[in-house]
Amino acid sequence: MQRNAAVIEYSTLTTSIRNMGAALLAEEVKEIAMESTGMYWIPVWNILEEMGFSLTLVNPYLIKQMLGRKSDVKDAQWMATLLHKGLVQGSLIPCRKSES
Repeated sequence: MQRNAAVIEYSTLTTSIRNMGAALLAEEVKEIAMESTGMYWIPVWNILEEMGFSLTLVNPYLIKQMLGRKSDVKDAQWMATLLHKGLVQGSLIPCRKSES
């Protein structure tokens, strides 16, 4: 994990999420942790899962325990650190209904 890696923001549009996934694959990223914020995480999860990533859904409360000024970037960096050290406990994800 690079400590001083550039921060790149992506939108929640499908094309942008796929571009993010491609960029992560190019960097040989295999595991991703993300916050379960509202329903916004679901399309991101579905696309990244389809791309073959190992995903962990994190309760936002656990990330907010970090001391100091809060920001999305700091939260993401903290989640990456916790995931890298094996300290992230995933949230339960309800089973998907089969699409017939």
